[in-house]
Amino acid sequence: MQNYEGIKHKIRTNTEWLLLISQELDTRVPTQSVLTDEGITYIADSRDTVIPMMMYHTGENWAKEEIDFFFKSTSGDYCKATGGIFIDIGANIGTTSIYVKEKVPGLKVIGFEPGRENFDLFRANIIMNRMDGVTAEWMGLSDENGGRIIAIFRLIQEEVIYRRVRQLRRMT
Repeated sequence: MQNYEGIKHKIRTNTEWLLLISQELDTRVPTQSVLTDEGITYIADSRDTVIPMMMYHTGENWAKEEIDFFFKSTSGDYCKATGGIFIDIGANIGTTSIYVKEKVPGLKVIGFEPGRENFDLFRANIIMNRMDGVTAEWMGLSDENGGRIIAIFRLIQEEVIYRRVRQLRRMT
């Protein structure tokens, strides 16, 4: 993984990033970046031991396997879509939203992320990868009105990465 400082200059050329995100991320979130085989660079929270680590080790987008399965199971209709909408609920840093937009440029993609730090990173990733047609919304979606407290459990994340690593080892 690259250090965030190494690509910060790419991001700072965008005025929107400079005005809306830069100061907050620089002071609140320790970050790192990872480049996928598809040529997409993501900025991620360096405390996240799952998503950037797996992308770094596999070279693949975090969402690749699931989204490719989704495309295949819908007979590829989404791959041919123009003017359609793809909704990403719980967008995190945008790996699904950005990957879908990269694969199907004609889709409008809307990602909903309730966590402020992940939302900021999601917006930064949209801007950095020049993903016009991807919209980030800072909110969670539910079948009930109201608010909720969201807790992030790092131990659960670590268990997920260990399971994925074991899975990858079995495949090779």
